[in-house]
Amino acid sequence: MPDPVPGKVGLSLLFINGQRKDGLYFDPKAAVADIAAQLMSEWPTDITVDKPAHASQIRLLHLGRFMEGPGGIGVEHKLPVGENTIIHVVIKSPLAPDADAPESPAPKETGPGSSSGSGCCTVM
Repeated sequence: MPDPVPGKVGLSLLFINGQRKDGLYFDPKAAVADIAAQLMSEWPTDITVDKPAHASQIRLLHLGRFMEGPGGIGVEHKLPVGENTIIHVVIKSPLAPDADAPESPAPKETGPGSSSGSGCCTVM
């Protein structure tokens, strides 16, 4: 791991295939969305994981928890300033378009004249 930078949060990104990208430094006030956006714009060419279509597909994990929310990585997520931290990178699958989604079955008819029920009830 490279030497830490004073006043910055150092990140070492660990991808799902075991590859690593070291030497990324961020302001402690940087939000997770800012990191994902920068990662999208500067996708490492030496990483063989496919680049996602959108920054929203990038999920970052620290100590087994997804990092989310607008707060800074040094404040809300308590990543140490002036130190390097390993963060796992997971790429979410894009959602299937609605046209490809299977149709839901039609509701079953019940009541008089339907084939699924007798339409009778017993009142006591």
